[in-house]
Amino acid sequence: MTVTALIEKLSLKTAYPLEPSEKQVTGCYAGDLLSNVIKKAKRGNVWLTVINNPNTVAVAMLRGLSCVIMCDGSKPTEQAIKDAAQKGIPILLSGKSVYETAVDISRVI
Repeated sequence: MTVTALIEKLSLKTAYPLEPSEKQVTGCYAGDLLSNVIKKAKRGNVWLTVINNPNTVAVAMLRGLSCVIMCDGSKPTEQAIKDAAQKGIPILLSGKSVYETAVDISRVI
């Protein structure tokens, strides 16, 4: 499944205007401890978090993640949005909890 298809199936919002993304979603990682994400998230995973700063974008780039979904109504900082847009990391927004978002993702991928 692509990031664009995931956005459509889960009716997710985007933090900034996105071009359609053919990045493949290979799974999901949920966590807010950056060192754990660096160690355990796999290339192509969707990362579910509430961390809203530019470090999120840096970790997503480092691990080759397909996108970041900010849950629980969390919204990225302006700098995180600028960095994500520049580096091509989609930041998606969910008003649901991390758990609820993970369950939704598991139903569609």
